[in-house]
This record gives sequence, C-alpha cells and structure tokens, in this order.
Amino acid sequence: MEAERKAWHGEVEGRQVSLAGAEEKRAQLDAEVARHSNAIGLGMPSFSEIALRTTTAASGETM
Repeated sequence: MEAERKAWHGEVEGRQVSLAGAEEKRAQLDAEVARHSNAIGLGMPSFSEIALRTTTAASGETM
C-alpha cells in the first residue's frame, strides 16, 4: 500500500479503523440475516399484506 511505503502512519491507521468498522457492520448484517432465516412463521399477516388488502378493498369501492 502506498501509505505504508511513504510511512503515512496516520493514513494507514485510518484505513485500518475503517476496515474494522466495515467488518463489524458486515458481521452484524450476517447475524441479522441468520436470525431472519431461522424465524418461524406464525400464520399472522405482515403489515405489508394487511396494507395491501386495505388499499385493494378501498380502491374497489365505488362512490
């Protein structure tokens, strides 16, 4: 890396901190995906399904 060759220690440290933050965020996202894939369906409609039914029913009404 150019920063290492030119002994820009602050730049190298900044990049390492950024990389560590990105790796931590990726680990959080991976954990969230794993939690969602292990979810059990309870047969309850989601908010988007309820909202879709409500808007579909409302648009089908005539005045």
